[in-house]
Amino acid sequence: MTTATRLESTTTILAYGHDVFGARVMPQGNFDRLDENFKGALLFGTIAGLVISLYAAQIYIKSKEVREAFLTK
Repeated sequence: MTTATRLESTTTILAYGHDVFGARVMPQGNFDRLDENFKGALLFGTIAGLVISLYAAQIYIKSKEVREAFLTK
């Protein structure tokens, strides 16, 4: 019997008969698991910094467009 798991490309196998054998098979290795020293806080901080930068750039561009529209009239 085989079943899929929640992990990508991982399958559990159970063979039974005279003996019982169980294994987890990962044909591509552990590529879908994060390393133990993965710095999640750094990743989320970088994403937050990018979102804040995009928001600030949007405000700057809109204010620049308003100033240019005001000066051309």
